[in-house]
Amino acid sequence: MPVRLRTKVRRIAVAIAILAALPIALQSQERDRSKIADHYKWDLTALFPSDQMWRSGKDTLVAEIPKLREFQGTLATSAKRLADALETRSRLERDLNRLYVYANLISDQDTRVSAYLGMKQEMDQLASTFGTESAYMEPEILKIDTGTLDQFVSQEPRLQVYRHYLDDVTRRRGAYRQYGGRKVAGECANDFARTAKRFQHLFER
Repeated sequence: MPVRLRTKVRRIAVAIAILAALPIALQSQERDRSKIADHYKWDLTALFPSDQMWRSGKDTLVAEIPKLREFQGTLATSAKRLADALETRSRLERDLNRLYVYANLISDQDTRVSAYLGMKQEMDQLASTFGTESAYMEPEILKIDTGTLDQFVSQEPRLQVYRHYLDDVTRRRGAYRQYGGRKVAGECANDFARTAKRFQHLFER
């Protein structure tokens, strides 16, 4: 047999052997999650015991987000009012983070499950709604002069935990004047995304 022909035959034989072994290799790499030891899997029950409890929590949050509107236009009226508004937003954002992380992680477990992909998409939409409903807060805080904010913090103990946040907001007065409320709304969305991502990392370690 000529050398060239012999070389071609050898290459074809190698290619056939590789193709024949490929299904076996893929099968060996295929993992059934139910057969993986629990200590190698993240425990989502720390967030919600079941998908039904997640759904219940999500429905509750959907009903409560509109409560943020009650504070619009009133943040500068008193220290108590500002504290009530910030506490309400923080509570709802904490619930949103838990729901968001659960939906994303359970979707990542098996991206073929359309129901979990739907949950993930629901949370993307709900996060956008939350950002829209709470977007007025920073512009209103920016309109409160620094002296009044300092007085509010000294009068209302609940505002102490928000001291750093309020200082950070007031430092952005220049940017707000330059770009208007559009910049603030965008920063709110980015802040939520960063917070949710950090929370998600806790379950991926």
